Amino acid sequence: KCSPGYFVQGNLSLVCQPCDYGSYQPNEAEFECLPCGVNFTTENTNSTNASMC
Repeated sequence: KCSPGYFVQGNLSLVCQPCDYGSYQPNEAEFECLPCGVNFTTENTNSTNASMC
């Protein structure tokens, strides 16, 4: 399963992709990243918390 900061790409795939700039994922094994708020982004990819926006 994918670690926080990453998401599973595709339903049948075991490939973990990092959350892109402007998004984050605090949980494991999710299929998408959560967007930062309007006018916010992240300093890096694979962010794990909204406070990183």
